[in-house]
Amino acid sequence: MEKKPKAVPAVVHSPLLKQTGTDVAGFLSRIDAGSDGYRKGLLLLAESCFRNANVDCVYLVGGLVSKRGVAKRIQEIHTREQLAYDAVKEELAELVSKWADMQSKLKDDKKKTDKSKLEGEKEKLEQKMADLKEKLSQLKPRKLAVISSEIVEQLSKELSEDLPHFQNKDGRKVKVYIVTSPAYDGSVGHQVALRLVELRKKERDVLYYGQTRAYAQLKKCGKGVVLLTPEKAVWRSPVYSSYPDRLVGDDLKRGSKNPPDMYVVGCFGSSLNRGKGSKKFQRISLPALHKLEDTTTGENMIGVRIVWFGKDRNEVRTYDFKHLTTNERSMITLPANCSKVQALILEDLKIHGSRHIGQWEDELGIPRDILEKELKELLGRKNSKSSLLYNEQSTQYSFDPEWMQKMLRFSWPEDGLGWSLDTVVGFSCAHAGSVHTAECFIVTELADILVEVGADVLFDAGDTIEGLKHDLDRRKEVLPGFNYTKMEKLAAHMLSTTMLRALEKRLDKALEGKDVKKISLAEVEELVSKHLVVFIYICGNHDDWELDIGLDSLALFDVLMRKLVTEGVDEILRKKGLPVMTMLSLRNLADKKVLAFTEDDEYTFQSGMKIGGIHYHAGRTAANSAWPERALAQFGGVHQKIVGNFHVEEQVEQYDSDLGLRASDMLPTLKCKSDFESKKGKIVDFGVGVRRMWSYKGRMLITESGLRGKNPNKSVKPDKVFEVHLKELGIDKK
Repeated sequence: MEKKPKAVPAVVHSPLLKQTGTDVAGFLSRIDAGSDGYRKGLLLLAESCFRNANVDCVYLVGGLVSKRGVAKRIQEIHTREQLAYDAVKEELAELVSKWADMQSKLKDDKKKTDKSKLEGEKEKLEQKMADLKEKLSQLKPRKLAVISSEIVEQLSKELSEDLPHFQNKDGRKVKVYIVTSPAYDGSVGHQVALRLVELRKKERDVLYYGQTRAYAQLKKCGKGVVLLTPEKAVWRSPVYSSYPDRLVGDDLKRGSKNPPDMYVVGCFGSSLNRGKGSKKFQRISLPALHKLEDTTTGENMIGVRIVWFGKDRNEVRTYDFKHLTTNERSMITLPANCSKVQALILEDLKIHGSRHIGQWEDELGIPRDILEKELKELLGRKNSKSSLLYNEQSTQYSFDPEWMQKMLRFSWPEDGLGWSLDTVVGFSCAHAGSVHTAECFIVTELADILVEVGADVLFDAGDTIEGLKHDLDRRKEVLPGFNYTKMEKLAAHMLSTTMLRALEKRLDKALEGKDVKKISLAEVEELVSKHLVVFIYICGNHDDWELDIGLDSLALFDVLMRKLVTEGVDEILRKKGLPVMTMLSLRNLADKKVLAFTEDDEYTFQSGMKIGGIHYHAGRTAANSAWPERALAQFGGVHQKIVGNFHVEEQVEQYDSDLGLRASDMLPTLKCKSDFESKKGKIVDFGVGVRRMWSYKGRMLITESGLRGKNPNKSVKPDKVFEVHLKELGIDKK
């Protein structure tokens, strides 16, 4: 029975699990059986993730087998057979030539003694020729179609054994639904999927949905999910979202029904999440689940994703496995009974990958005869710990690639010490003072979101105020009577209220069942410091319009935020009968909790995770993930970079060899709409982004992304002020 890897840490389950009618689905793509990068160990680790998350179903979206890998294997087998056939054929031709020469000599030779000797040699030669002819008939190369059929059967049986029998925490069987891609699986993948269903017929845990597109109806929440894979091969793209969005766009054009709740796009090896926002559907893409040996469309991510489908929203979690495959030789464990010399050899191979015996002789100082003896013993071992291979052409030793594919197991950090969770709620473009800003959402719903997700940081990615440039006040885009001063005051009052309401709710929960009279001042200071969210803001182009009139951007906002937070915390403590902090302590607290950043500043959590923000002064691009990807490339030292200004949403995840998993979240606006964009044929996404980051010893291994908030589609109408004023004067407008 296959030994399962240690369970992935439970971390923190989604709040959606508490809601009835929540489906949990595991998604994977591109296991690429038949390729050099196939790893059974990754499948076992995926099973551990899914079991720990208590998934209800598993979807494999494209890449069951590798079309390229299978084609390469077929060609290698055919070439090998052809070479063996040609070698025997050439040997036979040489014998035929000798036989002809001998026949000629027999005719010319008149001596009986020589003739008798030649006839004996001729008979032996004819026997060899007969043997070679028989061998040649057996070595006749098979047709490519025959080899392909053999590989289909072979891969089907291998996958039947390798594909885990997925279960939830209670041991209940979880079904796997497969969709193949003509571009990545090819016809072989289609045949393997059909055969795999037959081989697992007894278990009834594998179902095949066909090629290219499949629709899945979730049982508990009733939502529909469309699984998409590419039908045709695509060229490399510098932007991750290009091909997923193209597939979704093509499907929308073909469809006659309403869009599903979510599109899940496989095969491209990326990790994208675009919430519904202005669209009727959410779109995510999937990482690959094999060691990336070559890239065709810019594949970067290795791992799996889990989605919690709730009634009102979906949350997407990503597990990064690329840090494991990047250093996969370090996962190899030494056999218990290996000698000291063998241990030195294996440890050296784990570092270098392949070595000549002479290199060990020089660097380890071990005589060649001893090395040859130890290597001979290692080559004869075929166990679960390690397996060596000797390449006669290069005279190098290395780990057996087939053993790496089947027997290598990946270890995951155990739950407990070393793990940290940091949560960031971010928004952009609040545009305080605009007639379209969702003010009620900011002062009421946003605080509830901060409490629910356990936010550590609230990040404002710019355009905090609407501003007055482009005659916005005369174009009825600004609340009547508002100037820069009032806009900054409004923003400060709204956002400080959000912070304070979240603090009060958290304190209420923390103080449940406690006698407030017995709580010391030191405990109060610790509670407030822990539960008051850190607010970070950067300036956007609307904020910087103040520079044109000789004012520092958001200077009043900054001062007022600190003042309101100071006074608000004091009021909350007095109201709850808790020991009151000194004003100096409160001011120091406010200075630590309200932070003004530039695009180059970084906020570092205790875990070592670093975040920052950038408000680009630019317009949208056709490829939605272009700006978040640019931010990741531009600011390589942070784990999360928040991007503002574009009023559309996209959350991008990407692996980095130094930092591990990284994320860039392009956040939507908190305006219900924008007249400027409406007149240019654009629509806006609304809401705040949530990013959870689970890190282990300073490297992010798991992250969760999502979009919160529903557009109220409610704007202030400036003309109403005129009507109200007439009524106050007793004038009835006709």
